[in-house]
Amino acid sequence: MRKIGTLPESRATLFRDFLFAEGIRSDVREDTGGVFGVWILAEDDVEKARTHFASFESSMDDPAVKQKADAAGRERLREIKQAKQSLKRFERQEDNWHERNIAGVGHFTLALIVISAVVAVLTRLGTNIEPVRFLFISEHIPPPGMPWWQGLTEVRSGQIWRLITPIFFHGGILHILFNMLWLKDLGSVIERLQGPRTIALLVLGTAAFSNVAQYAVSGPRFGGMSGVVFALLGYVWMKSKFDPWSGYYVAPSTVAFMIGWLVICFTGLVGPIANGAHVAGLVAGCAAGFAGAKIRPGA
Repeated sequence: MRKIGTLPESRATLFRDFLFAEGIRSDVREDTGGVFGVWILAEDDVEKARTHFASFESSMDDPAVKQKADAAGRERLREIKQAKQSLKRFERQEDNWHERNIAGVGHFTLALIVISAVVAVLTRLGTNIEPVRFLFISEHIPPPGMPWWQGLTEVRSGQIWRLITPIFFHGGILHILFNMLWLKDLGSVIERLQGPRTIALLVLGTAAFSNVAQYAVSGPRFGGMSGVVFALLGYVWMKSKFDPWSGYYVAPSTVAFMIGWLVICFTGLVGPIANGAHVAGLVAGCAAGFAGAKIRPGA
């Protein structure tokens, strides 16, 4: 921001409105000696504004100039009013986000939580995989040298559910608690705002994508809802960023925490983690959220 000169208050505001009509954004601030400085907001506009300033004093009494500046001033005030109204709507959406989070768990989201809990009981928190072998993406480790996609023998023989069902297997109390708490918050809000069909398609699609990505990285022995959780986070993040009036909101600190956790998982300090599923889920969720924001009805 650069000051290009000073004028008496009435003339400074007139010049500000004149610049607005010329497509130049500026601000007027009181200076010393009872005059007001004219500040240009964008550096690229400074030279053009200086040219206008040099000729403005001789033309400021021209009725056509005043008329143009007055019309621009009214347009500028209208923009300010709209910006204030938009800010109020955004603040209400942020408050509503927290209200929706405590209003209850969506039916589809609850079903995912219940299935995960049942599987956790059957497997004694991942210590006994025999009852749920059919949930893994495959029961066979492909031999060395075989392309990973040729190892999905069960899926290729028709057991399509295996692309999804690894999300229900969790190894340890912290693993399932972490995933279920995030699933409850993110899944319920998406379900409430866009209905069970949207959350179902989002979960099923990103589950398959993240599970296949993890299989390509590490083979068949993995599980957990975290790939889907990162996908839901990415979806809400992009929707809130590119479609702010959709009702979605996620705090920047929440995004920073989850990205930080993603990075920590890559260090190996927290044990073996399905990093491929995490990254694939986040990418898929962000892509879905961005696409949803850009092609929403009425856009």
